[in-house]
Amino acid sequence: MESKDNNLKTLLSNSTVGKIVDKYPFLIDTFVELGFTPMKNPVTRKTVSYMITLEQAAAFKGMHVDELIRILIERISENTDEDAVPGRTEESCENIVNMDSVPKADIRFLGIVPCPIRNVLIEKFDKFVSDFNYRFDKKLAWTVAGEGTAGGDVLKDIMAISNSKRYDRLVDLFTAVGKDIFVHNFYGGRIYKNNIWKKIGSHADAHPLLEEFKDPNGILRLVYGTPFIMSCRKSVLGDVELPKTWVDLTDEKYKGKIAVPSLNLPIIPDLLGALYYHLGEEKFQKFAENCSYDMHPAEVSTRRDRDEIPGIFIVPVHFAEISSSSGAVAVYPEDGSILLPAFAAVKSDAVQETEELLKFLTDKEFLEVFKTCGSMVPNHKDFEIDERLLPFITRPWQDLFESNPLTYTTRLIEMIRKRSKI
Repeated sequence: MESKDNNLKTLLSNSTVGKIVDKYPFLIDTFVELGFTPMKNPVTRKTVSYMITLEQAAAFKGMHVDELIRILIERISENTDEDAVPGRTEESCENIVNMDSVPKADIRFLGIVPCPIRNVLIEKFDKFVSDFNYRFDKKLAWTVAGEGTAGGDVLKDIMAISNSKRYDRLVDLFTAVGKDIFVHNFYGGRIYKNNIWKKIGSHADAHPLLEEFKDPNGILRLVYGTPFIMSCRKSVLGDVELPKTWVDLTDEKYKGKIAVPSLNLPIIPDLLGALYYHLGEEKFQKFAENCSYDMHPAEVSTRRDRDEIPGIFIVPVHFAEISSSSGAVAVYPEDGSILLPAFAAVKSDAVQETEELLKFLTDKEFLEVFKTCGSMVPNHKDFEIDERLLPFITRPWQDLFESNPLTYTTRLIEMIRKRSKI
């Protein structure tokens, strides 16, 4: 029995809360009883819970992780004889994927999506694929992975394909966040300029307020955007007032108090590029000097005031809002939110039925998930855009087409690292 418990303890320690309740649904009540009341919400269970480890959950409630595991093992023993927590059948947010991860088929699709909504999207996608395979005489193979980890590897894969001109390795339809990954010469620019992706343009129901994000060459199709704002902790800032604009972050009073997202995340090229364009060279240097941390946005909602934490996190709206339960304040900058656009690209030699998949990705019902579960901005005219997010800050297309060396990701990251303690 002791060996079985030790085995279960190891498996629980290496799993997220979401994966655990997937296997043992009766533990939802246990988590709620222990004070994890957000687990009552099915949206939370399908999104944020897959990014929270037991250690983070225990710290959130001031418990020792071993005590939490002991309680869970007791409940599991009372309700089942199983001693394992198997992973999900699909690729998880922690797995590494690239173009070759998608099996050979008539249509191959790779989607890199925000981890918080990935599992909800997979449910939608499962239904679509079942219907697609029934209606068409084509086999559709697909992988939907979280951008938090898999995105970085796909970014490297795009660079390798672009440099080697091994365009045959590309999937038929690819979606990811960011202009850089598709357009910048440092990443997938050669693929874009050599017409390996075909022109698909915008769609009839595109949102008019997102016109500036539309690809001027009609090759990429905008699907949605992820807005970034600030999450601030008054307890850390003390007497220092909350920032009101992105320009405020260049003030010396915020020195050592700012955290940027992990510098190895695939959204970094677009995020830093947009911020650089908004602030300019001199102010961006001052901003870089004030940064002292880089961390995954999910840490906003798991770190407590007693931890070593910054006073200001730059994060997606979704994480800024849920972090309010841990004492943070969501700040919508008066000069606008930084919107990182997500695009779809279709290979030039893709079969005609790929159009059905593209339509699905921009369908209102599918995009609803991004709005309700991730606080994102769908590119569909039927969705209202929160006025607090406007105006949107973005990096201009021309800057990317010209591969402006001033906004190269490596240069901007180096500026932050040299001028801070990251």
